[in-house]
Amino acid sequence: MTNRPLIERWSRSELEDHFHSVADNLTTLKQKNNRLEREVKILNGRMSGRNSQRNTVPNGPKKDELDELHRANQLMAQKLKVLKHQLLNYTKVNSSTSLTGRYRPETRQQQQKQNRPSQRPQSAFVGSVASQTKNIISDQGKEPQQMISSQLGRQINNRKRPISQPAIEEKNEFEESEHQFEVVSREITQRADNEQNKHLRLLEERKESEIKEKLREMQRQNRKMTDDNEELHLALEKSEKRLSALRTEFDRMARELSQAQRELRSQSDSLNSEREDAQRRANGSARSAEIVDRELAITREECRALRNAHERLVEKSLQQENSGKAALEELVRLRAKVQQNANENETERRECEEEMQRLMKENAKLRETRAKEMDEIVQQREKERKSENGHLEEEQKRKIKQNESMENGPKEMNSNGNSQKQRNDGDGLLNKLFTDVIGIVESHLDSRSKTDDDGTKFAIGDGNSGERWQKLYEDMYFELEKVRKLLLNEHQMNVQLQEEKRHLLAEMDFTKIQFERQLAELKGQLEEKGKQIAMLENELEFVAKSGQIRHTVLNTEKRPTAADEHSEKASAIEATELKLQISKVVLTEEAVRQSENPCPMLFLAIEFFDFEIQTTEVTNGPEALFDFTTVFDTPISDLFIHYIRTEGMEIELYSVKDGLSYELWSKAQIPLKKLLSTRTPTHFYGELKFWALSSHGQSEEKQQKEQSLLLATAFYSIEVPFSLLSALNAQRRRMAAMAIIPMGKVGPSDEPFNELIVQIHRCTAIDSLKGDESAKGN
Repeated sequence: MTNRPLIERWSRSELEDHFHSVADNLTTLKQKNNRLEREVKILNGRMSGRNSQRNTVPNGPKKDELDELHRANQLMAQKLKVLKHQLLNYTKVNSSTSLTGRYRPETRQQQQKQNRPSQRPQSAFVGSVASQTKNIISDQGKEPQQMISSQLGRQINNRKRPISQPAIEEKNEFEESEHQFEVVSREITQRADNEQNKHLRLLEERKESEIKEKLREMQRQNRKMTDDNEELHLALEKSEKRLSALRTEFDRMARELSQAQRELRSQSDSLNSEREDAQRRANGSARSAEIVDRELAITREECRALRNAHERLVEKSLQQENSGKAALEELVRLRAKVQQNANENETERRECEEEMQRLMKENAKLRETRAKEMDEIVQQREKERKSENGHLEEEQKRKIKQNESMENGPKEMNSNGNSQKQRNDGDGLLNKLFTDVIGIVESHLDSRSKTDDDGTKFAIGDGNSGERWQKLYEDMYFELEKVRKLLLNEHQMNVQLQEEKRHLLAEMDFTKIQFERQLAELKGQLEEKGKQIAMLENELEFVAKSGQIRHTVLNTEKRPTAADEHSEKASAIEATELKLQISKVVLTEEAVRQSENPCPMLFLAIEFFDFEIQTTEVTNGPEALFDFTTVFDTPISDLFIHYIRTEGMEIELYSVKDGLSYELWSKAQIPLKKLLSTRTPTHFYGELKFWALSSHGQSEEKQQKEQSLLLATAFYSIEVPFSLLSALNAQRRRMAAMAIIPMGKVGPSDEPFNELIVQIHRCTAIDSLKGDESAKGN
């Protein structure tokens, strides 16, 4: 019978001791694991800080070292996680086996080979403690991470081995091995901490040294840049001071030049206005001279006709042998009177011619001198001209009334020249007188020259001849009385004209004295302006040659006149408004036929300058009463004057269809050029014709026929105030002055200017214009 293997049986106390020892070992391992986890967390925090610093450090060898450390840290962290997991798993297995089971004995074949040893085999865990210590001592030269991993691996492998000896021996050996393991692990962790701290310290010292070097370099560069910045700041301050001084000088010179240009502009405006006024006065005086010439020619013809008639009468009366002394005396007296009238008329004609020559000379002088007067004189002269015209009109009316009040007298000529009908009546009266006298004398001579058959003539003193002479004398006295009344009226008119002439001469002398005084003032002002202009030219030459600006002060203050103050007040108070009123629109039969409605619905659209389009109310035709009034607050500018000259107020006529749609019938334009020629507030009344619009795609004959069709007529009125007219005239004078004096780009000006650049790419028919100009010049 074979011997059975000895089966080890432990008591309860031994099992409890073994259990307590394993539990204590597990708690110590957990504590070590927790401590290692805390150290790993600390190392991870340090490495994360190093990683954040590494991201800020530029590329180089230090960055490569930090990258390697970071990778090693990640690898160690992964290994540590794996070991922790394995440790937890294996500790659970060992604890369960230590509590529930024991090491399985060897099989029968193994016991037979060992010849049934009498002693219990040594536990693998206890027997491996010496080998573990040897391995720990041999691994001391390795790196701390590798040492920790190797120790933990050995410990796990040893835990896998079963327990084969009694608890008491195993407990002692296990305590010794645990003690050694704790000592070795503590030394290993201390070495690892020391190495890690040393390495980190070296890295920090190296980084601090590099940072210090970089800081020194940056401080050195900063000092250099601050020095350069201070030098540049000083240079900039100096240049800014110099630039501000130059800018102030330049602005001052620009203001002086602009002020001088404005003064020159105002002077040129005044010169142009005075030149226009002088030209108008010269034209008026020439027109009055022409009227006087015509009147003198008429009176000269009348006197020549009377002289010829009286000479014929005298010659025929002298041919009569036995004419009466009364007739001869009357004829002589009549001749002397006619001669006296002729002499008076001749003297008056000579005086008028001399007066005309003197007036022409004075007009020539005024044409030269009036060009330098100011706007105030122009307004004053316009008022005087109006008063003179009113006075002359009153005188003319009074003369006409006097001429009409004469009874049985011929109609005579007034100072300003009446109608051609009155002159023809006067000529017919003189011709009738002459023919009557010649006929009476010839009939008398014929009757006297008749003879009898015997050759005897009629007696002079017979009754028939006396009655005929008496009738002849009565007719002559009647005609001569008419001539006397006519000459008396002419004499009265001449006396009145002489009085008016003396009055006009006195007024002319007074105005001449005023003009001379004003011309002296203007000459003084022009001399001052000339001195200032010369000073400015010298300053400009000095600046152009030397490049420096001298400090000069010019007294360029302009004394405001009463007219300027009045115009400023008027322009400040009154507005430049244009009032348009449309009363009605009358449609023609063609428009009614075109609309196919006896009462078409109409409305007007008004477009003017840059204002919004205004429309009237919709009314029914054919005679549409609009009673529409609108007011335009016109801006006075060069563009507005150009618009008035070239364009006008456009009126469009629309018809309404079915109450929803509308159709354009015709367009018309109200011209506004009259605004530039009138000087007094006025109303313009007119009629606006709306012609049919020509449609596209039709023949020329049909288009012309359509354009000749009248559709409607509108009645309108435009109210123009004095403020608008004065503003337009002032703007025209300003435009003329700007055209005479070109604006130069001398610098910034106080007045705003809008510059318009026009580029002409091509122009045709210039040769024809040159040809026309050359033809006109020739």
